[in-house]
Amino acid sequence: MLSSNGRGQPRVTLVLGGGWILGGSFHAGVILALRDALGIDARHAVTVVGTSSGAVATALIGAGVSPEDLYRREHGLALSEQGQELLGRVRRRSSGNDRRSMPNPLPAAPGVLARAASRSGRQAPAAIAAGLLPRGTVPHNRLRHYVDDLTNASWPDGPNLRFCAIDMRRASRVVIDRSWPTTPGLAVAASCAIPGLHAPVRIGELELLDGALHSADNLDCVAEDESDLIVVSSPLAADSPVDWVRPLALLRNTVRQRTELDRRTVDGRPVVVVQPGPTDVRVMGADLNDRRRRGDVARRAYLTACAALADGGPDRGGHRVAGQT
Repeated sequence: MLSSNGRGQPRVTLVLGGGWILGGSFHAGVILALRDALGIDARHAVTVVGTSSGAVATALIGAGVSPEDLYRREHGLALSEQGQELLGRVRRRSSGNDRRSMPNPLPAAPGVLARAASRSGRQAPAAIAAGLLPRGTVPHNRLRHYVDDLTNASWPDGPNLRFCAIDMRRASRVVIDRSWPTTPGLAVAASCAIPGLHAPVRIGELELLDGALHSADNLDCVAEDESDLIVVSSPLAADSPVDWVRPLALLRNTVRQRTELDRRTVDGRPVVVVQPGPTDVRVMGADLNDRRRRGDVARRAYLTACAALADGGPDRGGHRVAGQT
């Protein structure tokens, strides 16, 4: 028998991976499907983990934005009164806040190779490479202020929010939560800071960059969590190998393999990994920042996730389910 979190629904951990703008659209479809297929409201999850664009979706959930409003937001439709009130907290700020300063051609963390060699544990090559790129100069002020306005710059009650980033100097992952001396806005900005473009986000003594450099989904960081069901929304993967010889296809194949590897860390518990099927991949296209596709991607992800969750929900033991064509 499944445990209850006190609201009559199973204890759920939700993992939201990276995927640029259309990754957020994919998450919106998955989150609405979770409610419609299993009756589980993401706002009542035990834990929500976000990486990169998934960190933005995580913050929206933590702030109390409903699954319906997340989905309607992707379609440009009117939100509920509650959604309008929540998103009405966000103030418009000058684009000058994110103005690039003079570039520095030197590596951002020149000692990262030596530190990586001296440390035990797995460090992603992309995280090491990020320290060798020139230091980014564009601050993530707009994103930081957006999230802090939304959350009143405090960690919300409700799900345990976690945001994945990498420590640039050590090329190692960090998982930021309410125990850190920071705001959700800084945590999201850190999780989304693209190396070579965005200035590293400083929290304490650490300089942090995009958590997707370690793993697009970071499923393994919930290995010790106690929950009845783990649902992973993985927009950068594909449910089967993609045979294009293009960078995005190679990335999708790599993410699929990495998430399957990380899934072994949570063996013994129901896990549903929702990944784009062939139709999702076609709808998303090659530019994952194409805002014109947001509604179509959310709609397609909703259908894919409904099928995946119906087949792999907690009553059926949970398993990885392919996207539908």
